[in-house]
Amino acid sequence: MLRPLLAQERVESLQGGLVRIVLKRAYADGTQAVEMAPLSLLCRLASSRGPP
Repeated sequence: MLRPLLAQERVESLQGGLVRIVLKRAYADGTQAVEMAPLSLLCRLASSRGPP
C-alpha cells in the first residue's frame, strides 16, 4: 500500500466550493495555506503522480 500524496489533516473544504491546503512549512513570504478549486487540486495531484 502506498502513502497518499497529501495528508487528510491538511486538506479542508471551504464554503464557496474551494479547498484549502495547509502547508508543512510556511513560504518565505509567510504564506501558510493555499486555496484552490477542487478540479485544479485534482489536476495538480494527477500531474505530480508518476506513471504506474
